[in-house]
Amino acid sequence: MIMIDRQRQLANPLRLGRRGRVALIAAVVLLAAGIVALYTTAAGPRQGCVEVTFPSTLGAARIEKCGAKARELCANPHEIPSLETQIRESCRRAGIGA
Repeated sequence: MIMIDRQRQLANPLRLGRRGRVALIAAVVLLAAGIVALYTTAAGPRQGCVEVTFPSTLGAARIEKCGAKARELCANPHEIPSLETQIRESCRRAGIGA
């Protein structure tokens, strides 16, 4: 029968060899690195970057500017009248004076 040695198998703890332990540790480290990477990218806009999402003909569009281009956009938010309020808010969150 198939179940003859099953009780003995279930009574003994799982034993990993050296290769199994290394594989398990590598998997845990990769999982932790993935979680950290996901958290840092999804945490929000980067410091000094302006991100504005707005409705478009194909759904949503996005403006992303960093550095000098972000400062230029924040200095002249009136150039895009329909998004002026959103640009000012994004500049305030990014710490760039508008």
